[in-house]
Amino acid sequence: MNAAACVNNEGSFTCTCVNGWEGSLCDQDVGECQYNPCQNGGKCLTTINSYACICAYGWDGAHCEQDINECLTRPCSNGASSCTNLQGSFICHSKSGWEGPTCAIDIDECINNPCEGPSCTNTQGSFECH
Repeated sequence: MNAAACVNNEGSFTCTCVNGWEGSLCDQDVGECQYNPCQNGGKCLTTINSYACICAYGWDGAHCEQDINECLTRPCSNGASSCTNLQGSFICHSKSGWEGPTCAIDIDECINNPCEGPSCTNTQGSFECH
């Protein structure tokens, strides 16, 4: 709540605003988001006499200053050999045959016709020559 201190003057009055308020009647919220205190792509939301940061994916903390280690949730699939945490993201390192951010997309190895014969069949994570 706004607890301005007002002094009665002859024919008028003067208000001294508390932190977070301004204006002749101390009825205007300063808007703490004007200089966006949120980091790493976080969005600032003005609240009464304060603010809150809504963090972008991969970030946490009051000002979105803390990187989340996504690898702790084991996001990689299909036998990916490892996960590397990045600032605000992660990358999975795949054995051959898989691609994509979580190694969940099967690579069609037959596109480049690796077989000596005319027939190649793509399989999950590999291929077969006939």
